[in-house]
Amino acid sequence: HGRVCMLGALGFLVQEQVNLPLPGFDTKLATEAFFTVPAGGLWQIFFTLGAIEIASNNGGLTPGTMFAGGRAPGDIGFDP
Repeated sequence: HGRVCMLGALGFLVQEQVNLPLPGFDTKLATEAFFTVPAGGLWQIFFTLGAIEIASNNGGLTPGTMFAGGRAPGDIGFDP
């Protein structure tokens, strides 16, 4: 979780300084921008991330089944 949190914190900070020049990206703070997204978009993000989690764990939803194939906890194949 450490690397994912570091990337998330970096994105949170960069988002305050770098803005896209489109009309939907004019909110500076991430906490305010969250509430400008329609509820349908948030549900799409939620279900897409859930599908990615299920696919990357080969259908395993509990810690006992996630690591049954020999995968080590925290090893997601991403090492920046």
